[in-house]
Amino acid sequence: MKRKKKNGWRVVVGMLTLGIGATVARGDYPGVADTTGLVIRFDTAEGTGAVVPRAYATQEAPGGNTLPFAYFGNRSEFLYQQVFAASEWAPGARTITGMALRADTTYGYDPGFDYQATDLQFTLSTTSRGPDQLYGGSWPTGYAQNHGADAVVVYRGPVHLTHVGGSSSIPQAFDLVIPFTRSFVFDPALGNLLIEVRGMPDNQSTLQGLIFFDATNQLGDGTSRAFYDGTLVPEPGALLLLGSGLLWAGGLGLAAWGRPLRRSGSR
Repeated sequence: MKRKKKNGWRVVVGMLTLGIGATVARGDYPGVADTTGLVIRFDTAEGTGAVVPRAYATQEAPGGNTLPFAYFGNRSEFLYQQVFAASEWAPGARTITGMALRADTTYGYDPGFDYQATDLQFTLSTTSRGPDQLYGGSWPTGYAQNHGADAVVVYRGPVHLTHVGGSSSIPQAFDLVIPFTRSFVFDPALGNLLIEVRGMPDNQSTLQGLIFFDATNQLGDGTSRAFYDGTLVPEPGALLLLGSGLLWAGGLGLAAWGRPLRRSGSR
C-alpha cells in the first residue's frame, strides 16, 4: 500500500523528536511512523533483563522524547507502538514481566516530573514487521497490521512515573518502572518484539514538570515507532520548529512538525 502525505502543523508541549521518514499515512485519521524509539529495559522472570536497543545499555542515546506519555496528555484514544529487532536480543526465550524507562539528559537538562494516568493498556506481541517497517495509518484497524498473532495484554490500569531531576549521572538509572500483571514469553528466533501503549476511553492524565525519556532516532538502530493521536491543529502565534528538533522558550520545550516526509517505497 502506497502512503499519502498530508500537510499540517502540530505544536507539542514538551519535546517531540520526529525521526527520519516521519509519515502521515492514508486513513481517516492522522498517523505517524518514523525512526524514533525509546530505550527500554524489559525485566524478566529469569532475572536477566534486557536493555534495547542494546547499544545504549550503558550509554546515553542520542535523543529524547515525551511519547507515549506526556505528549498525548489526557486524550482518550491515543495509541503508540514500538518495535525492537530480534537481533537486539540474546538468543533464547525469556518471560517478560515488566519494563522500565530512564530520564533523558541528552540536552544537558534533567527536569523533574510527576506523571499520572488512570487507564493505560500495554500489549506485547511477536511481529514479523521490523524497525522502520511499521504501518502508521488509519485508526484503529491500520495499527492492528503491526501486531503478532500472539498479542497479550500484559497490563491495564493506572501508571505513575516520578523523577526527581537534577542528577549529573549520564545515563540515568532505569528507575521509571512499570510492572506487568501478566507475563509474555518472547523468543527472538520467532520474530521482533512489538510493544503497544494505548490510552483507553476513560483515561485521564496529569503532569507536573517536564517529562523526557532517553530515546534514539537513527536509521538502523534496531527500533522504530508508529503512533496516532487524532489531531492536526494549527496553533497561531506559537513558535514553531519544522521537522524534528527542539526549541527552548522560557524553559519550555516546544516542538512542531509540518509537511512530513514520505517514506520511500510501499508496504
